[in-house]
Amino acid sequence: MPLKVLSVLVVALSLVFTAVAAEKKGVQVGFWFNVPEDIGGDTIKGVRFGLPIAAGWGVRGAELSLLASASRYVDGFQTTLLGFTSARTLHGCQLSLVNVVRENVRGRGAQIGLYNHSVAKGVQIGLINYCGDNAEVQVGLINVNLHGWMPVMLFVNLAR
Repeated sequence: MPLKVLSVLVVALSLVFTAVAAEKKGVQVGFWFNVPEDIGGDTIKGVRFGLPIAAGWGVRGAELSLLASASRYVDGFQTTLLGFTSARTLHGCQLSLVNVVRENVRGRGAQIGLYNHSVAKGVQIGLINYCGDNAEVQVGLINVNLHGWMPVMLFVNLAR
């Protein structure tokens, strides 16, 4: 019996340490989508720079780039100087010319840019804003919120 318990503990601890090893702390520099190769599967807790592009598994902190910031999961701040930001899920803020969230915005996420596209929730401030499912607030020239107060509004649109 004690041998079985010990075996289960060893397996559980190895899984925990493997999961912890996948999240790195500090600074990463990316040059293209998933280049260098070790960025592709990593979640960085800190800052990821893109010279010109930053893309990887996840960011808990900030992702800053010249042309594109495209990590899958962002918990923090994501921005580009001249291009676009893209995330599967966002918990934080995107600031760029074009911002895209492909699955959902968690919590009080915000997108600020010329064009903002989100599947669900969040706050959008830009020239053109699109949300497929009930953005909390949209401020811009054209605001499309398919399940919002009004499907299309000029200047301001609110959630139901």
